[in-house]
Amino acid sequence: MDAVEALSERTRRAQEVAGEALGRVVRPAATEPGDRSLDTLAQLDQKDRKASRLVNRARRMFATKPMAVRLAELRGSLEQQYRNAIYCASRLTQEGARIRGKYCGTRWCLVCSAIRTAKLIRVYEPILKTWEHPCFVTLTVPNCSANELFGVIKRIVEVLRLIQRSMRRTHKVPLVGVRKLECTFNERRLDFHPHLHLIVENKAIAELVVKLWLKRFPECSPAAQDVRPTDAQGVKELFKYFTKLTTRVTTASGKSISRRIPTEALDVIFQAMVGRRVYQPMGFTVDAPDEDAPIDPTDTTVAAEERPEPVLWDWEQSVADWVDRSTGETLTGYVPAAEFRKFVEGWSSGETGGQTAPLWKNPRSGADVPDK
Repeated sequence: MDAVEALSERTRRAQEVAGEALGRVVRPAATEPGDRSLDTLAQLDQKDRKASRLVNRARRMFATKPMAVRLAELRGSLEQQYRNAIYCASRLTQEGARIRGKYCGTRWCLVCSAIRTAKLIRVYEPILKTWEHPCFVTLTVPNCSANELFGVIKRIVEVLRLIQRSMRRTHKVPLVGVRKLECTFNERRLDFHPHLHLIVENKAIAELVVKLWLKRFPECSPAAQDVRPTDAQGVKELFKYFTKLTTRVTTASGKSISRRIPTEALDVIFQAMVGRRVYQPMGFTVDAPDEDAPIDPTDTTVAAEERPEPVLWDWEQSVADWVDRSTGETLTGYVPAAEFRKFVEGWSSGETGGQTAPLWKNPRSGADVPDK
């Protein structure tokens, strides 16, 4: 087998491993399924999970890079942190079955957020599983403009703290739960929606929290608050993100579609969240990872296939994957779907998919904020 054929074979194998995790490729079986031992099937399942993890990471890398570039080009106060995200995990080193890299640790990096989210779930999930009837609570306030966002976020966090104290002192009911701070963007109105999500021990506590919230915010609609039972899936939902990268809009024909949030609006949200904890335990303490700390460089990912020699994998945005430059082989075999590629490349072209948002320079100072 010559060098070209060997490279083609290695690339095909890498793509098959990733494809199996996505359900796109069925590898021909060396033996009939009935001849496989349980141990063999377990090993194959483990291999698929490893490949799937790397494929998901490649997908997040593919989306993060152009978004971070556009954010850095705004030349705002977070420019350097956005640039750190551009170079996050640009090179991975594989030794045996272990892959390591240098990660930026920023909140808006989708790769680092996913790593941190997995750690948060491992910390909080065992605790929340001990609660017999947990409830998912949403606490909202009316939307606000960019120059109001920092102050509104500060207020809702402080009000929840006052509610926790009131429940303990006046109602003799401790508020035990996990709080998440989130903010979304309304493209039609060009304003922002900061709100809180909580998981608390039971429905009685959830309803008391909502009652006290409405007392503090009489201008809020009771219908906009929400209490519902939750489960393990709700725990994962709580830790997904602190802002969405897309917004739902209704077309002239009445169809609801998803559009990319303008980077100017994302920058407003990211600036307003600086110094704020997205996740906060209430009524108990945990050893949770620092939300702004870099990812530990000793953290490693298990590769789908072990290599006898060290391999350097460099990120190539054009192929949406890490590449071994000495052979041309890709690490994951990830291939973006056409719609997702279009979505990501819209950041590079500056498209928002809808109207262009005004340029807000600083949500704390209120500079260059449009009249509402």
